[in-house]
Amino acid sequence: MRKKVSYLFYFFLLLMPFPLLAQPAVSVINTIKEEKEKFVRNLKSISTDTAIIHPLARFVDAEVKNIFSSLESEAFLPAADKEKAYRSLVYFLKELDRNIAQQKSDIYDIPGSFQSFKSVLTALLHHKPIAPLLVAVGARRSQLLTEAFSQYREATQLDDIAVYKRMAASPQFILQFLESKPGFRFADSLLVDAAAHDPLKLAFYLNRDKPGIQDRIRNTKNIYLQQIVSLSNDKNASELLPFLTQIAENKLSPEEILGKRTEVVTYFQLLVNELL
Repeated sequence: MRKKVSYLFYFFLLLMPFPLLAQPAVSVINTIKEEKEKFVRNLKSISTDTAIIHPLARFVDAEVKNIFSSLESEAFLPAADKEKAYRSLVYFLKELDRNIAQQKSDIYDIPGSFQSFKSVLTALLHHKPIAPLLVAVGARRSQLLTEAFSQYREATQLDDIAVYKRMAASPQFILQFLESKPGFRFADSLLVDAAAHDPLKLAFYLNRDKPGIQDRIRNTKNIYLQQIVSLSNDKNASELLPFLTQIAENKLSPEEILGKRTEVVTYFQLLVNELL
């Protein structure tokens, strides 16, 4: 008798429509709807220019529905992963709304932000690399994505990418930052940015008595950083380092540059060519 009841239970379970079993929690659906409506309301309160705001509002509405439908169509995606993705959409809407209210993001960045969110979400759900998707993304949008995907283990990587982009935009502070975080994931890339911004500053840094990250710079394999290390003790470093790229790539030798320095017009033309 017990076996018969058990078989009947499984029989009726199989008859149940599968989408019904996989439906997201009603609370999640309501939360997404509330956040979307709040976002659109706030968007409409920013400007009275309906020619801009109304199309944006329709775009947001359509994009949220599209993301939701795409997640629902992922038949083999575990329910827990879908729930996490729905929550990420909520976090994304909240953070983008806050950024626009605080003027950290522009309303014209909304379409790009949604596109970045969808690209990263797809990569996370299918275990694909996310770094290539963020190469052309700015610091603020990178931070927005960090907040949106804070539940994922890749959140630390997203945060490091956002930090890297912020520091790369302010290269004068890179050395100070790396002194406090010498083990930063993208330290070598930041050092290259610092070298490109002010190679002479890096050369002076290598010769200072106060300990810092000098050894990290000296041990790097990057040809431009190695050239700075090589020239840091040269008495003509200030004349040579403006031509760092050409020297490192063997397009000009230090001797050629110093030889042309005696010819003011020729040396000035070299400097102009390097700047251009």
